[in-house]
Amino acid sequence: MDQLGITGYRQRPVHALSGGQKKLVSIADILVMHPEVIILDEPSAALDPKHTLTVNGLVDQFTKQGITVLMATHDIDYAYEWADEIVLMDDGSILKQGNPLDICTDIEALEKSNLRVPTVLRLFYKLQESGILLGTLSPPRSMKELEQYIEERVYK
Repeated sequence: MDQLGITGYRQRPVHALSGGQKKLVSIADILVMHPEVIILDEPSAALDPKHTLTVNGLVDQFTKQGITVLMATHDIDYAYEWADEIVLMDDGSILKQGNPLDICTDIEALEKSNLRVPTVLRLFYKLQESGILLGTLSPPRSMKELEQYIEERVYK
């Protein structure tokens, strides 16, 4: 409870907690079992930005602790930044599986999964096409990385 910052919820009935608070309690319930693998289904669905950041931070902590995390999400921006491997599904079948860059630049496969190229990649490619960023730069995995390119003035 201390690790997740939910000690204050100890005496509160679950039905009195917000959706984000309930998710944190559910995650704590899983963590007490010291799992090697955690499976999360849309962990940030219906959460406000504060609780989304909290849950995403917890997922990062799990992986740093050596816990394997399998996650179902429609948040392609988060999946691209976070995942080591992405599996695109279409009607219950695997459409494509691979590293985030290969998956997230396959427009046809993304569209078939009702997704689009992550925002950071769309912006990065536009900046390259416009001649603002060098064409030799590696695609960034996050907006922070793209901001660093811009701050470093990696222009043509």
